[in-house]
Amino acid sequence: MKVEVIEPRANKGFKRDPKGFFVIRIENEKIIVEHYKRAKRKLNLIIEGRDGESIYHTIVDKGLLSLCTHGFYLGMELAKAEHCLKNKKHYVQDGEPNG
Repeated sequence: MKVEVIEPRANKGFKRDPKGFFVIRIENEKIIVEHYKRAKRKLNLIIEGRDGESIYHTIVDKGLLSLCTHGFYLGMELAKAEHCLKNKKHYVQDGEPNG
């Protein structure tokens, strides 16, 4: 059986999730995730926790995502935030990993 091997492609653009967007930061030794509704850029929900996985599952359970690419992005950002929290490093959303 022959399996196709393909090269990854670069991101060809950004598509906004109709369900909204997230702002992630670290504050008081917690990961803080704010969800904003797209239409009015209005704060909808705040999720606080110490591990990215439980925050991610809460986001999915609340139905705050409609695009799988947005879910992949959130997973990467929450992993970075958790790493920075555990290692006492500065976290910047969409920034380079810090240590």
